[in-house]
Amino acid sequence: MLSPSDVDRIAEYLGYADTEQFAKDHLLASQGAKLARIDFITGKPTIYRVVTLVTKRKEDGSCHFLKDGKCQIHPVSPFGCAMFDSHMDDAEGNKRS
Repeated sequence: MLSPSDVDRIAEYLGYADTEQFAKDHLLASQGAKLARIDFITGKPTIYRVVTLVTKRKEDGSCHFLKDGKCQIHPVSPFGCAMFDSHMDDAEGNKRS
């Protein structure tokens, strides 16, 4: 997953002046995490999702920025890369997500 500062940093690193165009070229929106907010008066939960941005994936499931086995944005890699890597299968990635 990417934070807003990750997006800006990566776009600048890749030479994009337009962050929106960078996002269209390289990112996808995920459903994100499902969360519950509890009303402290009624005790009833409100369920909602926090949508997140993620990098596109190639057909083999690896990161869009992985080229010839190397991360093309490593100097500005997102925090989420600490939790996920290109060698992880979809099941493990989904579990961690």
